[in-house]
Amino acid sequence: DVPVLIHSRFTQRDRSDLEDTILNQQPKILIATQVVEVSLNLDYEVCISEPAPIDALIQRFGRVNRYGKRDPETVIVLREQVNRVNIYPKEIVEKTIQHIEPLQDTLLTETDLINAADAVYADGYEKKEREEFERALNYPELKNFDEHTVAGVYRNWVEDVIEGTDQSIEVLPEVCHDEYVRLRSDKRWIEAGMLLVPMRVTQFGMLRLKGYTEPILEDDGVFAITAPYDSKIGLQITGLPQKTEGSAIFI
Repeated sequence: DVPVLIHSRFTQRDRSDLEDTILNQQPKILIATQVVEVSLNLDYEVCISEPAPIDALIQRFGRVNRYGKRDPETVIVLREQVNRVNIYPKEIVEKTIQHIEPLQDTLLTETDLINAADAVYADGYEKKEREEFERALNYPELKNFDEHTVAGVYRNWVEDVIEGTDQSIEVLPEVCHDEYVRLRSDKRWIEAGMLLVPMRVTQFGMLRLKGYTEPILEDDGVFAITAPYDSKIGLQITGLPQKTEGSAIFI
């Protein structure tokens, strides 16, 4: 079986198709970011995870032997992450590793995980986490839900809040440009919106500096991204070379 990859940098349409495929015919190997923590009901025989805060790890562990119908199965947590940039607060991750190391080669219980989480967060939130919690708690589209709800439009509110705390925007892969313009001209707004990809503002800024962003004249609220996009891999933004000047603008 071919491994399946899922993360946040797919168009909403491809992401939805991927989730349907995964749920209807669970692949033997799934490679995923933390998007699986809140959105997919999965049941695997083993989990191999990069280091993360204890609460995130517990969510991932819940995708192994999910219904408890098999003998206890294996979860593996790496001591070091592959990504050069710290995805989570370094101190919290280090505390997590410290408190789960004594649990190696044991049968994990709910009490073990609760005790580890209590120990990791004994001093409460880190400053940055507290700020993110407050932003999520006061997220305007949830506090004023009735003002932001549009009939017939699907939105994953949990992920919107998570991304909103990290200043996320939506961009359009260049390969979807013509279809996006056609759908908008046909007033098929929902389908056009499904071609957008969420991205952190910092990532967008990096792509802009390298010359991979182009304004869309038909929609001044969205930028097209000229980085490679594939429906099975997503938007590929790492390791891109600096573009030469003179990139075309979509018209």
